[in-house]
Amino acid sequence: MRVLSYVKNLDASSYHRVYTPNQTLDAEVKVVRNITEEDLEWCDILHYSRHSVMAPAFISSMREKYGFKIIVDNDDWWEVPKDHPKYEFWTRSNIALQIRHHIANADAVICTNERLMHETTKLNPNCYVLPNALPFGEGQFVYRPSQPSERVRLLYASTVMNYSNTATIAGAMNKLADLPIEIVIAGYHESPLFVSLIDNLTAGGKIPHITTPWSDAETYMLNYVGDIGILPSKDTKFNNMKSNLKAIEYAALKIPVVVSKCDPYLDMDVDYFSGEKEFIDVVTKLVTDKKYRKKRGEDNYKFCKENYNLKDYAKLRKEIYEEVQRGNSNSGKVVATKDDRQYSTSAY
Repeated sequence: MRVLSYVKNLDASSYHRVYTPNQTLDAEVKVVRNITEEDLEWCDILHYSRHSVMAPAFISSMREKYGFKIIVDNDDWWEVPKDHPKYEFWTRSNIALQIRHHIANADAVICTNERLMHETTKLNPNCYVLPNALPFGEGQFVYRPSQPSERVRLLYASTVMNYSNTATIAGAMNKLADLPIEIVIAGYHESPLFVSLIDNLTAGGKIPHITTPWSDAETYMLNYVGDIGILPSKDTKFNNMKSNLKAIEYAALKIPVVVSKCDPYLDMDVDYFSGEKEFIDVVTKLVTDKKYRKKRGEDNYKFCKENYNLKDYAKLRKEIYEEVQRGNSNSGKVVATKDDRQYSTSAY
């Protein structure tokens, strides 16, 4: 089987959903940022992340000519909310419509979770679920002990596009300002959105903070520095459709994480909060009790390594590709679970 990984400019979605997982396949894999007709003639499977500068009609015409199958990966809800920084551009450019066309045109679609799959099947019934996972212990995902610090560092590493989520803990941060903490904001780059984000996380400047620079998809984790991860998330449909990748990233570094008690982070070995008081209580416990903090980091690492280790999904991924290549439809909807991820394409 010959798999063409079309990664475009190697954005985060292409990196985690196409490039990295396809490296685990027992197959011939070619990675391209720009597709030629020779590439399409060569491949059995064309795999890319939900959107492309190439129109679905053109890709479809090449499929008819050369006989390859199209697998589109969908890792996010395509309708962005009005408080999202890209809402106006998204609406003006009809990005959601373009994504829907790519999904509908595919021979199969792979989603990150069942919630997203249920929405995606309205556009294409041939859907599968493979969660985000990491190659633990490799490259940027190797565990690195934190350097000593006078203050306990709270790491916020979510993209600035999610800055509005930080408003949910702004009041709590003000009440935590007397603790010996420091905020670390990873992935910083020039953007007016960071002004609001930093203000929310530092109680208007009462809590000291540092930033680490934005980096590309292949090195971004090297800029993660912290003792406790924080992941506030509004309980909205858009957020619920996302994956739990950020918590898994913290786990690779054995960092405990404080997470809003809602999807996509449910059913993990993390510290949840619902509301301001719980956030304050959980953060205070982790900051003041070093042994507990270390234990919760180890717990997060163990849980995610057991359940979200990329190599554990390689066999199932190959089975899905082979099924798509044969032209079989996924009438039962393959969903990777803790029990069957290594062994079968169990029906959903």
